[in-house]
This record gives sequence, C-alpha cells and structure tokens, in this order.
Amino acid sequence: MMSQLMSKEVLYEPLKELHDKFPSYLEDNASKLSEEDKKRYVAQSKIVAEIVATFEDPSYSDEDPQKGLKVVELMQEMQEHGSPPAEIMGPLPPGFDLGPDGLPSLPEGCTIA
Repeated sequence: MMSQLMSKEVLYEPLKELHDKFPSYLEDNASKLSEEDKKRYVAQSKIVAEIVATFEDPSYSDEDPQKGLKVVELMQEMQEHGSPPAEIMGPLPPGFDLGPDGLPSLPEGCTIA
C-alpha cells in the first residue's frame, strides 16, 4: 500500500503542482508568515523540488529500489517540517490523507511491515 502511495503515478502531479505554487505563495505571503513558518515552507519547497526532479530524471523508475527509497526519505524529511500551506495543497490522492502531525493517515486496518 505505502509503495503504491509513494509511486510517481500517484505523487508526481500533486507535488509538481505544489512545486509550481510554492514560490509565488512564499513571495505573496512573506509579510504574513512567521519566521518559523517561512523557514518550514522554504525547506518544504526545496524538498518538493528535489522529489519532482527525481521523478523527472529520465532514469527514474518506481521499480528501482534506490530511487524509490530516495523518494520515501525525502517525503519523510518533508513531513518532519509539518504540513505545507493549506492554501496551495490542492486535493490529495485517494487514500493519502494527512493527520495533524503531517504524516499520512493510513486506511483503517492497514499496517506497514
């Protein structure tokens, strides 16, 4: 389940959209954001850019465990910074809801072994 949620097919479009929206959001809201939020959002923006670049690399394949591990690690790093701004999040893929801690909420009964 988690590997499907971390696939390019599921993540690329929403992350590409987030990547495209982050710069203008940060610029338009610079005076409204706390320093802490600015720092978090800038870090998230860089991580999203790295994930998008990974997916756009011609050598990327969901079947390549190294590339998949890199995406998982980057997603975990992004989650350490909390949720991105709600104003630019857009809809999440089906089954990919975030909890209050910014981590994915898995469907009931789903476990990761």
